Amino acid sequence: MLGRQDIGTLKVGSCADIVAMPGDPLDDIAVTGQVDFVMARGDVVRRGGVSV
Repeated sequence: MLGRQDIGTLKVGSCADIVAMPGDPLDDIAVTGQVDFVMARGDVVRRGGVSV
């Protein structure tokens, strides 16, 4: 839709922000309250703001 080939994939060189949670939020919206970590621009941030 956006005309970009680097989004929607997880591979080296792709633009990827990830929100990791223990389940599929489309099946159970409650899992969005249980985020394990977020990866944005290659930086991993865990609960409590700790960057890895």
